[in-house]
Amino acid sequence: MRAFVAIPFSADEHKMLELLQESLATLPALDDFRWMRPRNIHLTLRFLGDIEDTQAEAAAKALRTAGEGAPAFEISIDRFGVFPQLKRPGVLWAGPSETPEPLMELEANLSRYLAEAGFPPGQGIF
Repeated sequence: MRAFVAIPFSADEHKMLELLQESLATLPALDDFRWMRPRNIHLTLRFLGDIEDTQAEAAAKALRTAGEGAPAFEISIDRFGVFPQLKRPGVLWAGPSETPEPLMELEANLSRYLAEAGFPPGQGIF
């Protein structure tokens, strides 16, 4: 199965994302873009790739352990982009220009516990 670790957004945040999508969908450059349902939009922490059921169990355990005692935090989404390329976007992404310290700590803990469970380090800087 294809897997990733992500943080879901609240119902209010999904509504805001739906309004943003409706606005962006009017841009001619995005005419052929396939939009995701707003309720499926999330903050990806780590892409795990294709994994087996036993690996999914290990990843879930790592996630539970990493998240124990993690504080709530707010995040401001103020950066947007596309990949693989601007002329032919496949994914529209949004993210913060500054990552909150609690989120960086959560990601570091997650990386450590995933590594202990046999998952290779993530690519790039979070």
